[in-house]
Amino acid sequence: KSSEIDIESTGMTLLKLTKTMRMSRTLHDLKEILEKEIESTSYSIPLEMKKKEEEDNDKVRVLYDYKPVCENDLALSVGDIVEVVEDNYGGGWWKGRHCDQEGFLPSNYVELVVDQSQES
Repeated sequence: KSSEIDIESTGMTLLKLTKTMRMSRTLHDLKEILEKEIESTSYSIPLEMKKKEEEDNDKVRVLYDYKPVCENDLALSVGDIVEVVEDNYGGGWWKGRHCDQEGFLPSNYVELVVDQSQES
């Protein structure tokens, strides 16, 4: 049994470890730089684009009163017009905007508004 240390392989291992640590530190620094850059950058959508986005959303007319079951649900009354924000939530639920509030609504309580001039 030998208690001698293989200096060559130990040196190579230390060299690899040092390179890995430097690379890891560099990646960590890069991550911090990117996070600070993202935090300091403000993103805004021009007003014209916001209006265009809103115009592109479908509008639906409420067929039945709906009282919210969850705090994220919209309170709806017959005849209300709701802007559909997303219709892919599944389970028959859509996300909509009504009276400056955004929330969920049952898709079977509404019908698509075909003629946008019928909005109230």
